[in-house]
Amino acid sequence: MEAFIARQPILTVDNKVHAYELLFRSGPENLFRGRDANAASSSVISNSLSLFDLSALTGNRDAFINMPRQLLLDGSVRILPAKQVVIEILEDVAPDPEVLEAVRELRAAGYRFALDDIASCASQQAFVELVDVVKVDWQAAGESRASEIVRAWRRPGLRFLAEKVETWADFQRAQSVGFTYFQGYYFQRPEVLTHGDIPRNKAVALALFQAIRKDPIDYATLESLIKSDLSLSYRLLRLVNSAWAGLPHEILSISHAMVMLGEMRIRQLIQVTAMTDIAEDCSEELVQRSFIRAAFMETLAGRLGERLRDQEFYFVGFFSWLDVILGRTMEKVLELLPVSPQAREGLVEGKGLLGIMLRLCAALEHGDWAAVETHCAALGLESAATAEDYLGTIESLDSFTRGVTGQRQPQRLLS
Repeated sequence: MEAFIARQPILTVDNKVHAYELLFRSGPENLFRGRDANAASSSVISNSLSLFDLSALTGNRDAFINMPRQLLLDGSVRILPAKQVVIEILEDVAPDPEVLEAVRELRAAGYRFALDDIASCASQQAFVELVDVVKVDWQAAGESRASEIVRAWRRPGLRFLAEKVETWADFQRAQSVGFTYFQGYYFQRPEVLTHGDIPRNKAVALALFQAIRKDPIDYATLESLIKSDLSLSYRLLRLVNSAWAGLPHEILSISHAMVMLGEMRIRQLIQVTAMTDIAEDCSEELVQRSFIRAAFMETLAGRLGERLRDQEFYFVGFFSWLDVILGRTMEKVLELLPVSPQAREGLVEGKGLLGIMLRLCAALEHGDWAAVETHCAALGLESAATAEDYLGTIESLDSFTRGVTGQRQPQRLLS
């Protein structure tokens, strides 16, 4: 069974991940929202539940899933756990008596609903009292009409989600007219700073990344960097003494921690704490994507027989969002964090093997299945197996990535 499932984050006003919409393709012949919406939605439901843990795919957040008319009427949606999903009523589903009754029955069973792709107040008014979220197409509606929809439909308990929000300016305007949830690619576009030094804690974190890339690790340099930042030292010792480390005795010094943990776990520990410092002002989704890309690039390296260079693949994936996170161009970032010519070619120019792999990561993140096919063909990989590897990476790293953002301690970083 093939599982082509992507996820797009739904963010709050402070850029925290509230939920994910699952975007899918059921097979090579059926693009998302293709000719048979019933078959496509049925596929995403069955594949999500049979191949992957829905909670892991969404980090225990809500999953927004598109539901065409027939699947609302025939009860197929009831195989989904009501507490974990928000059913999206597609824009072409008319609010006729049969559909309205089905929605009422599902609400009585605990299901929540979102009204999808609204661009005007006219056609879907009858659904408004039955849904929890109204999704407005920001690009199609424009600011004036979107504001009109919010004013006309506002009621207690109803939330408004602006989708296709592509710039930070769009995000700020949507927020100003009453939207509380946001979907689109604005959060991954850099707001490039033209001047100013990188804050000290972030500069130390970048130096730590550089230090742990050396093989073997220079422990003296590493210890000196850690001790130069009191807050970092404190947080490292807290992690070392947590259940994650599983050490039998309390660790009281950085040097003792290095002796007890070993090289691989030190790398894990530094990544957790350093990325927390670097990404303190950005969306947690970028932190999650950094670690997911890193682990997935490492998996791809293994698939391609590149085991001797798998750590380089890992770090290229890990560093690929640093321009957005730091608000600098990638060229400026790499002045602070020297990498190999091959890594620079991939990160800056998007060329070479590493560039193709990064483009594959982006295509999987966006659910751009045609691009997934193209990049897999260029790498000599089978697209269905690669998509499954990607979802498996999300599943296995869920606990870890949420640990990085302060919700749970990490369980796995590097294999």
